Amino acid sequence: MPQERRSLHSARPFVSTAIHPTNNEDDNAMQQMMCDLILDEIQTQIDRVQKETEQRRQEELRLTKMPDYSWLIDWKLRTKRPLGFRESTEIEYLTTKIRPGEWRGLLEEWRSRVRYAENREEILNIFKQTIEWIINKRMENECKIECINEQEIKPEIIEKKQTKTNIRPMTAQPRISLKELSIFALTNPPSIIGEGNV
Repeated sequence: MPQERRSLHSARPFVSTAIHPTNNEDDNAMQQMMCDLILDEIQTQIDRVQKETEQRRQEELRLTKMPDYSWLIDWKLRTKRPLGFRESTEIEYLTTKIRPGEWRGLLEEWRSRVRYAENREEILNIFKQTIEWIINKRMENECKIECINEQEIKPEIIEKKQTKTNIRPMTAQPRISLKELSIFALTNPPSIIGEGNV
């Protein structure tokens, strides 16, 4: 029996990219493609853990020789649930926080972390944590760049201040020597000093 072809799009209601506008149509298309890729990755991991959980359950029944009454459960509870509207919207919103240059790092970090997830909630939490990790890493890098720029600018500012301090303005009053410093010099303008007694 041929396998059903898997779609790259999640089984979610369509969410317009106009909710998260970008610069142009190409950016919108790339952003939507990234969102669909992430949604497909998450859905694949959810299917994986559900399959593994079912296999473990069947193995336990086989070892304990217990009858399987799962067929009595409502089909809505037994079916594999795809990502819902709220989950898909939240994932898309988180994905829009990642810049195009960070997509590769996001996928690599996400895939390395999600391998050990064991249930649906853990998968979604790991994705949120990965988004936060990418954003924190970006902020750290930007902070380092700002610190480097400040260190490069400070010597220039100090050098300019020193240059301004060493240059004496043309309108400055002439300096008074220690010999000329007297009660007369303190009570009269410096220009009078040296003109003789009045």
